Amino acid sequence: MLLTGAHILLIEQDPRVIEDINLALKKPFELDVKLTAHEGIKQGISKEYDIYLIATKLNDQPGLEVLSQIRKVYPQAICIMMEEFPEIDTIMESARLGSYDFLKKPIRHHKLDHVTQRASERRWYILEARRLKKEKDNNLIAISEEQSKFRTVINTLDDGLIITNTRHEIIFTNPRFLKLIDIEREIIVGEKTFEILPKQLQKQIDNVLGSSANACSMKEEIVIVPPATLVVMATPVLSSIKTEK
Repeated sequence: MLLTGAHILLIEQDPRVIEDINLALKKPFELDVKLTAHEGIKQGISKEYDIYLIATKLNDQPGLEVLSQIRKVYPQAICIMMEEFPEIDTIMESARLGSYDFLKKPIRHHKLDHVTQRASERRWYILEARRLKKEKDNNLIAISEEQSKFRTVINTLDDGLIITNTRHEIIFTNPRFLKLIDIEREIIVGEKTFEILPKQLQKQIDNVLGSSANACSMKEEIVIVPPATLVVMATPVLSSIKTEK
């Protein structure tokens, strides 16, 4: 998948190289040009470009410094370095600083085309990963908001509510439930029902957990603290996971 309309920043002082790259790059690429390291850094960190083409030799500062400054602001920036007679130490240092590739001047058109196409593809994957992360974060926020609303409603009910699983572990209780059974502390998720609940209520939970999937709700009056009477309704809610072979 290729990025459509990739925006490239070229930081180069040699007019012949600038003209050559202008001729080599065709639509949908869009090219901005800066002639000095200072202008290149200023422009390069003002917004994130899809691709950066940076000459290693510039009059005011080394191109490797430009690479370093841009990558500090945009760690995923795709930077391609350029030099006429590159030394192995320069190539290694640019790689250490996070450059995507290294081109030798004069730049051959087919080589530049190949590198920018690959860089555009990588840029597309970076942007897609960001989009998916943002979508996931937004979904998590939406879920969190819905859970918050649900909890607020449940916590303001006049009825007490307790949710357990088949292992007799308590999943949820609302404040009204704790008050009805005279418990003054919060119940921690995972605590066992038989360690906390009154025997009468525990018996009814056992009946529900032992019922079939099609069992109806059970309604029973039980006395927790005489002469107080609770009307308890217990309902089994079963879930299943289907697998396909």
